[in-house]
Amino acid sequence: MKSTLNVPAREIAGKFMFAVLVVVNFQQIKAQVSSSNDLGIEGITNKSLSVIDEKYSSLNNRINKFLANELCKQQRLESRLQQKLAKKDSTAAYQTFAKSQQELERLKQLVNNPLNGKRISNYIPKLDSLQTASKFLTQSNLINSTQIDDVKRVGGDLQKLEGNFYSAEQIEAYLKQRKELLTAQLEKFGMTKEITNLKKQAYYYRQQIEEYKDIFNDQQRLEEKALSTLQQLPAFQKFLQHNSYLSQLFPSPSGGSVGESSANSIPGLQTRTQVQQLLQERAGSALSTPSNGTNVVANPLQQNISAAQGQVDQLRNKLNNIGNSSNIEQPDFKPNTQHIKTFLQRLQPGFNIQSVGATTFLPAATDIAATLGYKLNDKSVIGVGLSYKMGWGAPVKDIHISHEGFGLRSYLDYKIKGGWWASGGVEMNYMQSFKSLRELHDNVTVWQRSALIGGTKKIAVGKYTNNVQLLYDFLWRQQIPNGQPVKFRVGIGLK
Repeated sequence: MKSTLNVPAREIAGKFMFAVLVVVNFQQIKAQVSSSNDLGIEGITNKSLSVIDEKYSSLNNRINKFLANELCKQQRLESRLQQKLAKKDSTAAYQTFAKSQQELERLKQLVNNPLNGKRISNYIPKLDSLQTASKFLTQSNLINSTQIDDVKRVGGDLQKLEGNFYSAEQIEAYLKQRKELLTAQLEKFGMTKEITNLKKQAYYYRQQIEEYKDIFNDQQRLEEKALSTLQQLPAFQKFLQHNSYLSQLFPSPSGGSVGESSANSIPGLQTRTQVQQLLQERAGSALSTPSNGTNVVANPLQQNISAAQGQVDQLRNKLNNIGNSSNIEQPDFKPNTQHIKTFLQRLQPGFNIQSVGATTFLPAATDIAATLGYKLNDKSVIGVGLSYKMGWGAPVKDIHISHEGFGLRSYLDYKIKGGWWASGGVEMNYMQSFKSLRELHDNVTVWQRSALIGGTKKIAVGKYTNNVQLLYDFLWRQQIPNGQPVKFRVGIGLK
């Protein structure tokens, strides 16, 4: 009777322990999801998703607009080249440009449909990671329903972005093909200027696309936090191994040791085990290394393979430091690095001051000027500016601030060598005391001209430049009262 009572007791105890384990495991899973949600609140919040969505949507619009403009530019360029070539050889012009317009129209349709579902050939790790992360989040229970909608929007932006990069690759391939074909045709007729224009357009197109990729790869804090949060989850790591674009290109074996054949292996490629067996059969004892003994000399074949692998790694690192290792092409002309920058990126604000001593007609004063330049290229900057002459009165004895003049400026800087620039400009200065801005308009005859030429020394300090200018005014004698023939100015500006 005693034993019959003990058996149910053991069963009850076992069921109780099983229930405890289930509860503990459930709490651990719940804690993991909860901690993921807590991390997600910081890294994957509605606000952060909205910011990321806006960022990628804006980048998509920029790339899409650029691609459309480039196709129109290429279409106009080829139309002009066809007309010029037809004047020299109508048959060659017809054969060269017979199908180009059809191909350009096809590329336009591709640009107008960024959601084309095509995969880019040049692998972008961040794009792959973010796309896989968006798929994982939409299929998991780690975020709430409102966040799922935001994640889907971000996923759509990433899909459009890949479509735009795919269109960019197709256009680049077309430009490269057309450049080679047209260069061969135009060289026969001595059209060297047109050939240079083709090369410039293809080069700057590639540089602009690389600039957009750099903007995308600029890992911001929001994306870093979101990815770092997900990468800590084993579920995401497993999802990444089976759903990323890289895993589709190089699938890992479903079981067994690395290198064994499996259903996921790429057809036509040998596994590591097969390669080792083949080397063993061909090299024989050269691959066999004694497993006993302390002073074992490694076989020479493996030493050569290791040395070769080390050299390959060094070359790969050098190429990575240069930039994208694929399709590296050095131009046969000097590129203008300002060409791919936006209008705002080419603006160069500045500030300078110039002090003059007291004269019979004017008190001691300081010219304070604000300038805004535009970089035409790496060597030329044009700009305009406003200046204000502030009077100090008689130093030490009678200091009081007054309005002693106003000026309008235009200038041109040309780089000579290093930090030395040739500078010139034209200025209009109101050389008289005034109390209101209306006086500047009413007293037109008071305005005086200056024609300046001289040099500027620019000293780079971080992202700023300290400028020292020495200028000569050719019209100083025509000013009433006579102005200063030599002007010394110091200032600061952006690079």
